[in-house]
Amino acid sequence: MNKKIFGICDPDRDYAESFSRFVYKKEGNRFDVRAFTKPELLREYLNGGSFDVLLVSEDFIDAGEDMQAGEGVFPKKSTFVLSDEREACDYIYPVIYKYQSTEKILSHILQGFDKKDGSRRGRGTCRVTGIYSPVKRSGRTGFSLALAKTLAEKKSVLYLSFEELCSEDFLRKENNPEALGISDILYKYTVDGDEEVFSTAEIPSHSGFDYLAAASCPDDIRNADCSLLRFIVEEFKKQGNYREIVIDISDYLPEPEKLLDACDEIAVPVLGDERSEKRLELWEDYLIGRGAADLIEKSRRITVPVYDIEDFAKSYLKQRER
Repeated sequence: MNKKIFGICDPDRDYAESFSRFVYKKEGNRFDVRAFTKPELLREYLNGGSFDVLLVSEDFIDAGEDMQAGEGVFPKKSTFVLSDEREACDYIYPVIYKYQSTEKILSHILQGFDKKDGSRRGRGTCRVTGIYSPVKRSGRTGFSLALAKTLAEKKSVLYLSFEELCSEDFLRKENNPEALGISDILYKYTVDGDEEVFSTAEIPSHSGFDYLAAASCPDDIRNADCSLLRFIVEEFKKQGNYREIVIDISDYLPEPEKLLDACDEIAVPVLGDERSEKRLELWEDYLIGRGAADLIEKSRRITVPVYDIEDFAKSYLKQRER
């Protein structure tokens, strides 16, 4: 996959380098990041190169550069102006306030960029893959993250963690308070009656895919109505912004078959030992008893390796395409 070019241009070297490192950490599989701290170096680069995304400080806009007319050395597509002031001058490009969280700035940029990036966005069929297993410590979360990251190399992906205790730092609400989370949606929709929360919220990104922060409290998942969780999945599917939705589904959920029914396919990590096999047999008996035998047919058992999980995810997708 050819990476897209992400440019960050700011005279503050510490800021430019720090932002570049952040983008590389979050989106390094998708973007090649270039930082510039002097306008002349940017112009020199643009003589023979180009950007897919450009975040450029107002300090880089010379008096002779008519940004309002869209002229000059700056690319006309997917350019964002970085301003020291909340109320910045009007440009033909979106203006972003510099002194806010880097996560929020990047999320805003990617949302704007992805709307124009036809290779990743746009309406079309959305496939929902659920990763669920009644077997403990089967590699469920590691595989679901690797699958989302691999899919995001070519498609627009939303990752949903329906875990009661999430250990991934970027998914934890306390590490990114401004990120929309599962608990936020459950509260805003069921308590506030906010039906616009699905379409108006800013969705953060990581490793090329969008995600919702995991539940803030374990009880939000353990006491969740799976019909409501299914509704959340279907609402995001209806928005038409994603070609793939990947769901990490906790085995603590009550009546998980209601949520699994929303999935086009179900990956079931297994361990292969006698006790695990027995749990799987009991689980399938349960599904049959609940009148949900069709879920067994669209389930695929997998054994997740300890290492090279991303290679395993690629192999999984190749088998899916056959």
